[in-house]
Amino acid sequence: MLARMQEIYTTIPPFKCAAIPRSERRDKWLQWKRGFLSVAATCGEDNKTKLKHMLLRCGGFELQNVFYQIDGADVDEKDDGLVDPYKVALEKLDDYFMPQRHESYDRWKFWQIRQNPGEDLEDCIMRAQIQANKCKVGNSEQENE
Repeated sequence: MLARMQEIYTTIPPFKCAAIPRSERRDKWLQWKRGFLSVAATCGEDNKTKLKHMLLRCGGFELQNVFYQIDGADVDEKDDGLVDPYKVALEKLDDYFMPQRHESYDRWKFWQIRQNPGEDLEDCIMRAQIQANKCKVGNSEQENE
């Protein structure tokens, strides 16, 4: 079990949030979180407190510094099982790294996409699709797509 945990901790790089510009934090956090959730799902851990500590361990010192400064982020699991420290930690970190989305800015970034010199058309289209997914132009997910 210990060897498996060591493998998990080295699979995902720490989240170096201090060096990320504010305008990019949302995207970088979502990318890192998606990777962590995938790694956490493969470990098969059910204990929510251990999952919270795995999140902090994998996130590294910079993420830990942010986490422990957020009010109400570090909660313990109660005996009645009503408090999920892992879920609370993820929600608080989401609130911190993903403040209100600037939809008009996301649309502006979409319209600024140009094919870079030497870039394959497929790569440019992929960048455009990724940015388009951030743009909220409809009243529902189907309309957005």
